[in-house]
Amino acid sequence: MWLARNDARELLMIENPESTANRIMALWEEWEAIKVPVSGSRAKVVEHWCSPAEGWLKVNCDGSFILGDGESHSFPSASDPKGAEMLACNMSVELAKEASVLKILVETDCKSMVNKLNSGDVDRSVHSPVIEDIKFRLQEFDEYKVQFVRRSANEVANYLAKEGCKNKMCAT
Repeated sequence: MWLARNDARELLMIENPESTANRIMALWEEWEAIKVPVSGSRAKVVEHWCSPAEGWLKVNCDGSFILGDGESHSFPSASDPKGAEMLACNMSVELAKEASVLKILVETDCKSMVNKLNSGDVDRSVHSPVIEDIKFRLQEFDEYKVQFVRRSANEVANYLAKEGCKNKMCAT
């Protein structure tokens, strides 16, 4: 639009509306000819829980947060849903260490937390104290892995987190 205005201001020839419409229709037809048709709706990807390798403890963690009242009943110190997820993870890792676990596999449906925990960089978000604490705790294990799973593979942890929030109690 601005280019057309500038062209008009500088007395350059502006394409007439019929030519513009024809050019748009030609481009539209070209696009229709080359686009790949989408077949129905996409198939939903469903993951299932898998047992860990021999010698590993698998921790599926999830936090719960009620947005309406602005507090996490599972973790009263959480100020948002991601904070509740991270506090749940921190508590799970702490309990695994107390149980003298040597190898831990942490699974969660919070992709941003997985990315932060797997990053070698210092986290500078509002959640950095919890993220850095989890990273420190994970270093205490002989081996550890942190990976993302879809909610369908994390259903039990999701259910327990919701129950804890509904009953206004912290539960791991």
